[in-house]
Amino acid sequence: MSVHNLLKGTLRYLPHSEAAEGVAMLIEIPGLTEFSTWNLRPLTHNTATPTTEVTHRIQQRGPLARLIGQHEASLVPGKRLHRLAALLESARI
Repeated sequence: MSVHNLLKGTLRYLPHSEAAEGVAMLIEIPGLTEFSTWNLRPLTHNTATPTTEVTHRIQQRGPLARLIGQHEASLVPGKRLHRLAALLESARI
């Protein structure tokens, strides 16, 4: 993977035990390690369309994490969830 075509790194999905009800991944680039979880919870509604609540959390460490700052890092989950929702919406026929 690359970040803005500047930094190269790795993205690994971790064993299921690291994300109890979803997906866990580890991103490593020079100066930054990010542990992320995506938790999925089916919601029960009396509707014809199944609904799933998705929660995304991240923990960033390293010199780049300090440079990025807590505020900017706090925006990452929302941006990723928005991209996921857009992808899923475009996949609907």
